[in-house]
Amino acid sequence: MLQPASVDLKLGSSFRVFHNHRIQTIDIAAPPRDLTEHVTLTASEPFVIHPGEFVLGSTAERVTLP
Repeated sequence: MLQPASVDLKLGSSFRVFHNHRIQTIDIAAPPRDLTEHVTLTASEPFVIHPGEFVLGSTAERVTLP
């Protein structure tokens, strides 16, 4: 839905959960393999984001800009 100052999007089923508590620093030249976990959900499966947790999610829509 298009709003005056925002766009509402539906989340897709693919998420990337960060496990930054496992390491103290991140070297971008050699990023750790276990920093994130890829999660794919079914349509009826719930996904809980806990306080302080960082998660990236894909959208169900495709967004383009002129």
